[in-house]
Amino acid sequence: MAMFGSNASFGGRKEFFTQHGVDEIYDLYTARDKGLIPYNYYKWWGFEDKKLWEYAKEELTRLGQSDQPFNFTMLTCDSHFPNGLRCEDCGREYSKKYPNVLHCCSIKVLEFINWCKQQPFYENTTIVLSGDHLTMDPNFFKDVDPNYQRTIYNCII
Repeated sequence: MAMFGSNASFGGRKEFFTQHGVDEIYDLYTARDKGLIPYNYYKWWGFEDKKLWEYAKEELTRLGQSDQPFNFTMLTCDSHFPNGLRCEDCGREYSKKYPNVLHCCSIKVLEFINWCKQQPFYENTTIVLSGDHLTMDPNFFKDVDPNYQRTIYNCII
């Protein structure tokens, strides 16, 4: 399963995942069809990551109840440029919006991983966190040493 809070067809994602063997695509339209959000609901890229995390838990619980192996891939967007989407859970530890969004998203990822650790399927699970690109905000890193080599975040648990 691949899950997005946006339209899965954006950027050819739906075709990419289906051509690589993904059976189920869950996106903005799926959430609408399931009655989870109103038909005309649209915020940021579709619906907020706060909702995506909860829908992901529901789907992972369902997938985990099968005795079959599964792959679950999801794409979050609240931290995307420009400036991200600050949900009602985001604090205001920093003077600017973007670092607050990034901090909040980091907390949400940690909470989700901790939730996964409590699930029956976790014992036989590999979690892969991967960025799809560096932030496109040129001002966010303007004070970082120009010799510092920025990289995409990757983590395997």
